[in-house]
Amino acid sequence: MSVVWGRTDGSPLPVNVYQSGNDLVFRNPSAEQTGNYICTIANPGGSVDHINIYVEYRPGQQTGYGLAVFNPSSPLTLSEGANQLIQPQGGYYRVQWRRENGQPLPSGIYQNGNGLQITNARHDHSGTYICELYGASGAPQIVSYEIRVNPGPTHQPGSGKRRTIDWNCFSICVFVILS
Repeated sequence: MSVVWGRTDGSPLPVNVYQSGNDLVFRNPSAEQTGNYICTIANPGGSVDHINIYVEYRPGQQTGYGLAVFNPSSPLTLSEGANQLIQPQGGYYRVQWRRENGQPLPSGIYQNGNGLQITNARHDHSGTYICELYGASGAPQIVSYEIRVNPGPTHQPGSGKRRTIDWNCFSICVFVILS
């Protein structure tokens, strides 16, 4: 398998963005790195896949002590049918997830350890979820997390795939495409 990353307009990768093996690496994220990227995957059988992503830089998001950071960051946009695990980053000894409106978690969404697991995403999964995080102080930190589920992709021959990635990283970001 051969993996090549580039810009969709054919221009060179921006400063501090480079390919390392199959990964696209962002060092010192900045607004200049925002934009459309494409991953071209040549499979051993001769087929070629193209995956388009849009990377957006969001300055001013704090990650200091006491502020929860999630992987992936909120808001999260998924296509119908997608699976995703949302994990709080940090050493929380207890985490509790719930819907903002007080309703129970819908079928297909459940707490998995400290994370929130989305299985076979549906439009009714869209909304705001509340995460209560308990650290060493014992006091809860309450953080909202937004999930958006878009209709499933309509694939047309030759259209490739498009993914949007929200990122909140501070020294190195790595995007990995697994086949």
